[in-house]
Amino acid sequence: MTKERENNITDFLRIREEYSELIFRNSKEGIIIIQDEKLVYADPQVLDFLDISREEMAGRRFFEFIYPDDLEKVKAIHKRRMAGENNIEKYLFRIFSPGGGYEDLETTGFLIEWEGRPASLNMLTKVTKRMEAEAIIRESERKFRSLYGKMIEATVEVDIDGRITDMNHAFEKLLSYGRDELIGSVLKDLVHADWKEEDRKHYEQALSKGYCDLYELDLTDKQGLPIPVEIRCYLREDERSRPEGCWYFIRDIRMRKQYQDVLKESEKKLKTVLEYFPAPIILIDLSFIYDYLSSISVNRDTDPETFFRSSPDEFARCLGNIKAKYVNKEAFQFFSINSMAEIEDKLFDSRNADMSELIMDVIQKAWLKEGDYEKEVSFDIGPDHTRTAVFKSVILPGNENSWETVLVSITDLSEKKKTIKQLEEAKNKAEESDRLKTAFLANMSHEIRTPMNAIVGFSELLRTTDAQGPDRAEYFSIINNSCNTLSKLIDDIIDLAKIEAGQTTIVDDACRLYDLMKELQRYFEEEVKRSGKAMKIIMDSSIDPDLSIRVDEFRLRQVISNIIANAVKFTEKGFIFWGCDIIKNRELRFHIKDTGIGIDQDKTDLIFDRFRQMDGSSVRKYGGTGLGLPVSKSLVTLMGGELWVKSQPGSGSEFFFTIPYKKMTKPEPEHEAEAVVNNVEEYDFRNKGVLVVEDNLSNYEFIKAVLSRTKVKLYWADDGAKALEMFRKKKRHLNAVLMDIQIPEMNGYETTRLMKKIDQDIPVIAQTAFAMSRDKEKSLDAGCDDYIPKPIKPTDLLDMLAKYL
Repeated sequence: MTKERENNITDFLRIREEYSELIFRNSKEGIIIIQDEKLVYADPQVLDFLDISREEMAGRRFFEFIYPDDLEKVKAIHKRRMAGENNIEKYLFRIFSPGGGYEDLETTGFLIEWEGRPASLNMLTKVTKRMEAEAIIRESERKFRSLYGKMIEATVEVDIDGRITDMNHAFEKLLSYGRDELIGSVLKDLVHADWKEEDRKHYEQALSKGYCDLYELDLTDKQGLPIPVEIRCYLREDERSRPEGCWYFIRDIRMRKQYQDVLKESEKKLKTVLEYFPAPIILIDLSFIYDYLSSISVNRDTDPETFFRSSPDEFARCLGNIKAKYVNKEAFQFFSINSMAEIEDKLFDSRNADMSELIMDVIQKAWLKEGDYEKEVSFDIGPDHTRTAVFKSVILPGNENSWETVLVSITDLSEKKKTIKQLEEAKNKAEESDRLKTAFLANMSHEIRTPMNAIVGFSELLRTTDAQGPDRAEYFSIINNSCNTLSKLIDDIIDLAKIEAGQTTIVDDACRLYDLMKELQRYFEEEVKRSGKAMKIIMDSSIDPDLSIRVDEFRLRQVISNIIANAVKFTEKGFIFWGCDIIKNRELRFHIKDTGIGIDQDKTDLIFDRFRQMDGSSVRKYGGTGLGLPVSKSLVTLMGGELWVKSQPGSGSEFFFTIPYKKMTKPEPEHEAEAVVNNVEEYDFRNKGVLVVEDNLSNYEFIKAVLSRTKVKLYWADDGAKALEMFRKKKRHLNAVLMDIQIPEMNGYETTRLMKKIDQDIPVIAQTAFAMSRDKEKSLDAGCDDYIPKPIKPTDLLDMLAKYL
């Protein structure tokens, strides 16, 4: 029963009491309301019957006044009525009279709602005063009719055949008919054709149960237009509780339907927007909350918010019934799911504790009006797949008869977090790289200045003193060794730069592996001997001396040399054992084991990083730039292999590296031994002319000094323009050109191109200190016939010119 209808009953009772005070104080008819077997209302007549005051009535059980012989009958009939049975006829029972005897009463009643709960409203009549009681009833009926006619809700009374016997003005107004047109007509004829079957089922339900469930249908007004209404029907009975018709309470719901249509259209538009919204969206219908309240027999009119605030455990249990109303395609992709059922498993299943707890928080905070909810969480989507996201929720209010909806939006922060992490790692790496490069440059300065100091110092001693004999030879030896050290340092820097620039290529050729290893063994035996250290270097001689493989011999030599040199540097005594094995005819595995200082486990990877060394003390104690191993690792990788180390501090280290095993299928051709000219006096370039293009006077003087005993005629130009002019004038006297690349006016490449246009038969030999680019290829592309890198060794220069003069 609605609040409005309950107010109508209250008004009716109030009017009845006022009327009773004026006219019927001595009447023998009254009305009582019984709730939970207690009298909650009795009008003055009943108070007279019972001889009690209104104060004495409060809390008294009605059954206390009933004669014992009739008690069970009254209780049984009351129980049936409270269960909803309204077809009970009038019946007689007795109550104790004020004088000690009893009075016979006749009663009828019906089920109502009083203050939101079921109650029984009963009308009592003293049978001995029936005529007086009938008059009172007629007056009461008149007043009831007056009140009934003023009700806003349309009300219709029909007989057992469904013909209209009465209605209020609201019903006439609803269908635009006059009262005379409606009286006697059949109500079901006013039902729209599409709803007749629905109406028939509910009418039959009212006849069998005494009432029917609330239902909706369309009536047809006088113009034939459909009128959507909401109906509740109750059975009418005569004084003997026999069915005589029904009461129909009809509510116009046209406005609500319009709202619903607007809402449906809005929802359609909303879902269209959400479907293409670039973020995961979930809609959760809160009607499950009210369904849960019904399942635990909580009155539907109870305020759920108040109930759950006082019973938080019930709210937690209630949330176990959550269902998603809508999920957009972004959410399906976000959770890596394909169906709504999977959404239930992912989000609402209690077995997924973290996620279900999050969703509970989302709904609870939003629905209990604690503000919009926002929380950042990380959770597992699948094996080894974690996402980080911000969950936000807001309530979307429903209309009069639809529950609210929680909209949950999800902002995926996974990529953002990943990017931030990558930026932080990049920042840390950059800072670490900057620190390492600073340390590297400081160490490089030390490593360069050390041999330079020896070169400059002993050169000055040779210039300013008359050192002779052993001292002079020692000074020259120191200068030569320092030059070799400086050259090796520059080679490492150049190699590293070329590797980082991607300009290093591997060129495989025939190589006798045993011969290469024996050569390196002899070299390092001499190095160990010169170092004065108490250790031996031992080579595993199991490799077949006749084995010939395809490999870049220069790079293989460089890698082995770097690792053995490191072993010699960090080993004071003991041994260095090295060699090579063939693994399953697929790869060559080299091993170099020493008894040196060893490496901490947490630093075995760092030694292969550019600019890294184990620690500052190692740098200072043992020297070096820390480039040898990074260069070696890069070269091994370029050759298609791997390089790694096993080590323990104080127990030495063992380095391993592999390269593909490419055995030569045909015998390596025998090469005639080339004559090696060791004495500069044996080079004779008399009657030959060479143009030296060199902008640095010291370099020209060096070339001049080297070639001074060969009788060659030298011409010198210190820039490109002069060189080109001299080439035109002296080409008849020239047999070769030594072309520096970095020269003023016109670089060596352009100068060479122009010279070749003048005379392409005169060989041009490029000489350059560049090592960061493809120098040899660029020189040959420009027209040069050959290439010699700086620093130039005297024998290399003599041999190069010997090829062309």
